[in-house]
Amino acid sequence: MILGSIVAIFAIVWRKRIYLRKLDALEFENGISFWVSMYPELNEVFNKVQLSKYKDHLLTELEKALRRLRIVSLKIENKVSHWLERMPKVLESTAVETNTGNGTTKETTLVNLVVNGDDWKKQEQEFVMEIAKSPKNAQLYRKLGALYMKQKLWEDALESLKTAVNLDPEDLESKARLEKVVQKVSL
Repeated sequence: MILGSIVAIFAIVWRKRIYLRKLDALEFENGISFWVSMYPELNEVFNKVQLSKYKDHLLTELEKALRRLRIVSLKIENKVSHWLERMPKVLESTAVETNTGNGTTKETTLVNLVVNGDDWKKQEQEFVMEIAKSPKNAQLYRKLGALYMKQKLWEDALESLKTAVNLDPEDLESKARLEKVVQKVSL
């Protein structure tokens, strides 16, 4: 890419070598612009068109185009905002009691992250870390299974929910989710 740029610059300078030879310090002192000297053909085009005559009209058209562009960008922003408002933002905060082993319970608050699809991995890692701290907590396995269900990772959801039901056989929510996952996996 750099080589292509160098070749293009060389071609431009090579093409203008005739004009470069004609350049004289006196021309610049007499008020002839460098750009006029370098690009006389463009100068002729601009002189024929008389841009000053159409300046107001061109500026008006440019302003209209910029206003239209602004309206389009505002419509896009409005639509995206509407879509984001419709998406679920945050799951509920839950308090999880874990047995510390010495007869006391410790209350841990798990705040689930945004469920828009951006932080699935991070949320999964947090659940796995909490499960590692308290592997007998059925509620954590149920929530991990629910996360996998939202991602449509049916095999992982099946394993998590089976573990939740094994740890707490009376948990009706885990059983209901497990039945849904079994139906999805069997399809």
